[in-house]
Amino acid sequence: MRFNSGVLRSGEVFAGYTIVKLLGAGGMGEVYAAQHPRLPRTDALKVLTAPSLNDQSFRQRFDREADLMARLSHPNIVTIHDRGVSAGRPWLTMELIAGQSLQNRLHQSPRGLPAAEVRAVALAMAAALDYAGGFSLLHRDVKPANILIDHHQRAMLTDFGIARLASDAGLTETGMAVGTLSYSSPEQLFGQCLDSRADQYSLAATIFGLLTGHPPFRGTTPAQVISDHLSTPVPSVRFDRPELSEAVDRILARGMAKNPADRYGTCGQFAAALSEALRTTLAEATVIEAHEPAIVDRNFVPTPQLPHSSSVPKRTGTRTTVMAVCVVAALALVTGGGFALWRLLDHGFGPRAIAAESTENLTRRPAGTLLRSLADKPAGPHWTLTPQVWGSSSPDYLGVTAVGGDSRHVAFLANDWLNGDRFWILMVDATTGTSSWPAPVEVPVDSSTRCGITESRSAVACVTRRADNHRLLILDGSTGVQVADIPFGNDSLRLDVSGESILVQDYSDTPELTAYRADGSVAWSLRDFRAAVVYAEQGIVVVNAEHGGHGSAQVLRLDTGAQLFSTPGEVDVFADGFAVSVPRNGGAPVDFFSLAGIATATGHGWSVFPVTPDDKPAALPVLRRSDKMSAEDAHFGVVNPMTGRQLWEFQQYRGERTMPVGSFLVVGDRTLIVYDIYTGQALGSPLTIRDGIDAVLGTDDSAIAFAEADPHSMAYAIVVYDAATGAQRWRFSGKGKPVTIGDGIYQGANRIV
Repeated sequence: MRFNSGVLRSGEVFAGYTIVKLLGAGGMGEVYAAQHPRLPRTDALKVLTAPSLNDQSFRQRFDREADLMARLSHPNIVTIHDRGVSAGRPWLTMELIAGQSLQNRLHQSPRGLPAAEVRAVALAMAAALDYAGGFSLLHRDVKPANILIDHHQRAMLTDFGIARLASDAGLTETGMAVGTLSYSSPEQLFGQCLDSRADQYSLAATIFGLLTGHPPFRGTTPAQVISDHLSTPVPSVRFDRPELSEAVDRILARGMAKNPADRYGTCGQFAAALSEALRTTLAEATVIEAHEPAIVDRNFVPTPQLPHSSSVPKRTGTRTTVMAVCVVAALALVTGGGFALWRLLDHGFGPRAIAAESTENLTRRPAGTLLRSLADKPAGPHWTLTPQVWGSSSPDYLGVTAVGGDSRHVAFLANDWLNGDRFWILMVDATTGTSSWPAPVEVPVDSSTRCGITESRSAVACVTRRADNHRLLILDGSTGVQVADIPFGNDSLRLDVSGESILVQDYSDTPELTAYRADGSVAWSLRDFRAAVVYAEQGIVVVNAEHGGHGSAQVLRLDTGAQLFSTPGEVDVFADGFAVSVPRNGGAPVDFFSLAGIATATGHGWSVFPVTPDDKPAALPVLRRSDKMSAEDAHFGVVNPMTGRQLWEFQQYRGERTMPVGSFLVVGDRTLIVYDIYTGQALGSPLTIRDGIDAVLGTDDSAIAFAEADPHSMAYAIVVYDAATGAQRWRFSGKGKPVTIGDGIYQGANRIV
């Protein structure tokens, strides 16, 4: 078959996609912005045109890689939507990222990027690489040009799998780009068998480049660059960034160790060490704003500081599962493809967990936003909004409450009930507590007000009630000036904000869900449903309806209202996807999907129940065992969404609750058991909540914070328990109900965590 190798023109239709414009071209082909043939969506369309595509075996490998890539669903990996062959040319469609690559950022900042930005990129890329590594997928081409930053400042890893296929023909062919060589590991350059530590080397080299503005080795020829990777010690970043600590040098040197065995066990371990070193640098820079330039010994060569051999931690998780590609088949023969079965020790309390499958192909990723560190009890509030901020002359009669926001900005509502019961709203910087607006804005609201902030901070949306008239107020995010005031009568409203979408659900006799833009115009709306549950972090809404006495559900995108999935059964949402079951005689299988609507696995023996408005997604699917239900208790299973098999199960008795938080499941009422959701291990001793839980406030993934109400007063306490031991770490009492917004806990006018 002959290839049509010409560049596609704007308006031309290829594989059903309408070409919008050419985004870029290279040796492997071109990437276009292209309009989806059916959905109101523009995708990135990659069309491969390399001469090697005449080789049928290359196409087969490309198809295999595309199938594997399509199973990946991670917030820091560009999503693959579809693939095929048209006019003899293989193609892929991917999520189109509105932003720029880190290579372009370096062109704008040739002396390196801010340490805080590099720290965030390192953590995001490590999570993405470890996640992909759980599927034995290696990137093999991690570099600044393959990391995109979208308009929400989220780092996204792209070009997954393509470099691996291209490298099958050899790594040192004539014409190989020096830019790729600059970040390649020694074993990759040698053509040896690779595992995830090769990607770690490339990530460390990339971080070096982001900090300094140039790759670690800058030879003038490919041969010189290769020689440096094989034998030259990693230079010090402090030559270019003297404000950084020596710890950064040591961590990068270990991440780029010539011998893979001397590197960190996972990319996550490398990024965690680097994050702490850069965090310390940032903290010191905050205290010492002006300082003499550090004197750097230019003969200093960092060497990896490895722990003593007796204390080297056993490599687990991704490192264990991402075996070198060449030995996976042999291991499968040895193990017989089976999974380890184990039962936890009976601690003499609560449910007993039974694991049924290894978690080796899963990367730990907590559900939701993690709190700031809960390690130490605060000596007092981080900051407090004083009455003077509101211009109040009666501070004793001023009630202040945090009513919405995110990790960067928080909206507060103040009520001066002595002076005419007046209300003000103010946007506050979450880190400093300083006002983000010229002045508080007086608004016609009441104490039931709840607010949200769009991701770009272009708008603050609040639902409120005044004289039994519910309404949606939209305020300008920069000034607080009112943009829209939309009445809804006397029906209750629920507000959710996701990205730039403001979603209001009207709980009337005929429920309606409406998505508004920041200017108050309607983006889309939906009627004729039983219930709709918005999952803001996942960017989807699940809509349940009744048809002929049976349930049905749709999964819609929040930004456009476009349908991702429809089923006559029920849907349950978890952090990275959703589970679907269609009841039928003899039981129903449960199908698992990524958030892009791509099927990942099918399981059996579970029941999926309709979602409710207060549902919070767990890190993994938590489903009820359909064969173990009674009036007194129920058995629940945590399921691997990539295989459909049970990881472990637990028992819940009548009156108990199951509350997902981060990487944990909290089960119980006043006596609580905390489970690691990935392993089923009951962590420490049972937690005893003195006055009962008012709310689970969140976790930093090592401790869990609860709100504890005193039934005899207006006081509340923030109580923090160590997740590993069950011991109480600290308790902080104050007035006002604590609320979690973004990565902080607020109580009244105070930020506590």
